[in-house]
Amino acid sequence: MSNSIPATSARYAICRYPTTLIDIWRNKRGEQFVLRPVLPQDKPLLQEFYSSLSPLSRRMRFHGAVNALSPSTLNYMSDIDYDHHLALVVTFVNEGVEIIVADARYVIDASQRGGEFAIAVSDVWQRRGIAERAMTGLCKAAKLQGLDWLWGDVLMDNGAMLGLMRKAGFYQSAAGEESGMVRVERNLAKATAPVKTHKPGPLGLLAQWLVAGRSYA
Repeated sequence: MSNSIPATSARYAICRYPTTLIDIWRNKRGEQFVLRPVLPQDKPLLQEFYSSLSPLSRRMRFHGAVNALSPSTLNYMSDIDYDHHLALVVTFVNEGVEIIVADARYVIDASQRGGEFAIAVSDVWQRRGIAERAMTGLCKAAKLQGLDWLWGDVLMDNGAMLGLMRKAGFYQSAAGEESGMVRVERNLAKATAPVKTHKPGPLGLLAQWLVAGRSYA
């Protein structure tokens, strides 16, 4: 594999910050969360978030063993254009300090009609409805962008994620023979259907690079 940056990580002109995607709510415990598009200055918060995930949660997110994210990977995940690459973070103010408790994002795939998504929630903040709220926001953003569907690959042993996908209306199918993955897809425009392919998308390629221990630079 080449050490050059994959084509999907090329920089794009930054579009206007999509304030319409901001969502503020309180859960049944009275805890207030903010769902908002990521900002370039969120790099330290993203690093802290992914470093705080348990090895199991990082495996579920990246489909392999990943430790701290490199500066170039953090740039890719925070310096986005909000058009081709959209990332939403869920934040919580803990003792006056803002922390990221979830990260949900999609990157438009080669068909230009769909987007590959990925999501992660902090271990200590799971089972509080955060993932469901983040997926709702991500689907809303994809629809506003005019995408026909969202899709992603989930490890077969990630029961919690597969349950969330069923609840969110995602269709599930095997993602290639002996891959250990389940392909999940949600049609956002009833008149169209996803292009059937089991090749990894931009976020899948990023995960492969991180698991292989390569620097995304």
